[in-house]
Amino acid sequence: MENTALYIANLRLYVGGEIHGRWFTLPVSPHAVFDYLRLDGSDEYGEEWIILDAENPYGLPIHEYSDISKLNHYVLQLDELDETVLKNLSSILSNGSETLEEILENSGDNYHFTYESSMEDVAREFIESCGGVEEAIGADQIEYYFDFEKLGRDMKLNGCYFEGNDGHLIEYIG
Repeated sequence: MENTALYIANLRLYVGGEIHGRWFTLPVSPHAVFDYLRLDGSDEYGEEWIILDAENPYGLPIHEYSDISKLNHYVLQLDELDETVLKNLSSILSNGSETLEEILENSGDNYHFTYESSMEDVAREFIESCGGVEEAIGADQIEYYFDFEKLGRDMKLNGCYFEGNDGHLIEYIG
């Protein structure tokens, strides 16, 4: 699993033009962050932090004021996801079918990975798994999905059909 890391800085110093911060790999103790940034509530250091950058390989919802404890919780739950779900998590999240919370709640079980690289291959696999075209889409839908023009062109190219003098097609069956 790749690491999720945050560059967290002291907000009061940042607003004052000074960056006092560092990279923290999640999960991280919020107390460790507060101690490093000297968030003691004083006039000099204040008590707030800001996330200025993130290494976010899984597309977690990270913004400037994200809750560190919540992000820690996400990262710990990511360890429980299947490797394929984890590898594709940013794509899954950008699809918008589910939130991160929903994916973590159901362990990514709402996704089936086809291992195909084109929708044509997915369609072929679907037809085969259903036992043929009629079983998959029904006889009444075949004309809608089937490319008769392409089949006709291929049949002609195979040399079995040719055009007669009257414009009609003739099939050679000999």
